[in-house]
Amino acid sequence: MKFLFSVGLFLLFTYSTQAQKGLKVDYFAGRNFERLVGSKVEPSLDLKWEQNGPLPGMGPSEFSARFKGVISVPVSGMYTFSVKVDDGLRLSIGGVKLFNTWQDNNHVSLRKKLYLEKDRFYSIEAEYYNGILEGELVLFWELPTEAPASLKRNLQGRVPLDWFNQQISLEKIAPQSEALPIPEQQSSIKINKKQPKQVTIDNQVRNAQPASQPLAKKQKVAKQKPPLQPLKAREKQQAITQNRPTTPPLKRKSVPQPAPLPDSLIVLSKRTAAQIGFVKSKAELLPASFPGLDSLAVKLKRYPFIQVEINGHTDYIGDSTNNAKLSLKRAQAVASFLEEKGIEARRLKVQGFGGRFPLSLIDTEAEHNRNRRVEIKLYR
Repeated sequence: MKFLFSVGLFLLFTYSTQAQKGLKVDYFAGRNFERLVGSKVEPSLDLKWEQNGPLPGMGPSEFSARFKGVISVPVSGMYTFSVKVDDGLRLSIGGVKLFNTWQDNNHVSLRKKLYLEKDRFYSIEAEYYNGILEGELVLFWELPTEAPASLKRNLQGRVPLDWFNQQISLEKIAPQSEALPIPEQQSSIKINKKQPKQVTIDNQVRNAQPASQPLAKKQKVAKQKPPLQPLKAREKQQAITQNRPTTPPLKRKSVPQPAPLPDSLIVLSKRTAAQIGFVKSKAELLPASFPGLDSLAVKLKRYPFIQVEINGHTDYIGDSTNNAKLSLKRAQAVASFLEEKGIEARRLKVQGFGGRFPLSLIDTEAEHNRNRRVEIKLYR
């Protein structure tokens, strides 16, 4: 009975420490891990946050997370991993960094290849953040071409939760160097794998030689220096080198940059980063402005808890009173457009600052154009 009890405890301990599925995740408030809120185990990297956050009391916006665990594969070969992410992500498998896009992304898809072996466990670590509005993090894989068709039918696509583990004994985890990304090119050099046999003589290992030849001692061969040239010959060579024509450096063609729109409106939001124009010196929106504002209105309807701050700015040239009036009118024009699209006026805060907060003090037309803007800020 004592023996059976001991075996039962051993099996329970082995299961609890080696077979816990999922990934351990620490969730933080803020985009840069400002404050730890709590931890939980996520079954896999197939996560989406729209109306609710990752933990009770957390919203779907302005949080970050650290994921840690191990991953295994059903067959050895070259895997193609891909992610769909919104917003920032840093992810590595077996110590190999696969994805590094630490910025606001709008459901971006990325792909990378990695060679992994069956019956091995590879560490998987990820850092993630979400800014405003919804967030998403999904990990996909494509099995190697030599994988059986039955495996491809059942396992292709999102990485199933059965292949993630929270804890595994250390001796089963593959070293970081054994996870190999796809090589850029293969060497064409052939290596002769035949090595001379070795024999042991007087507790030393030496290369075997034919029996007819005695073992020879290694002799040091002095390196011979090239003979010095006569003085006149060296001077002649230096003169030839100095008078040799030099190849002029290649001139790179300058790529013309698109000219900025005059009197532009920069919409600053997670989903929209558009340049929208006004009629010069007026508060009338140009037709090219409508698509960007239409996209913003759709997002605001989808997330009614988001508040909007619309701040108008001008350059610092001219009368400050007129600049303040123009900046306010342009901000009001944007607010009126959003109201016509069904956004409630109580969600819109409009302000005009004139030229009090320039982005640049350089006295050029291009920099003055940067200062003429309307900034749209979204917050909860």
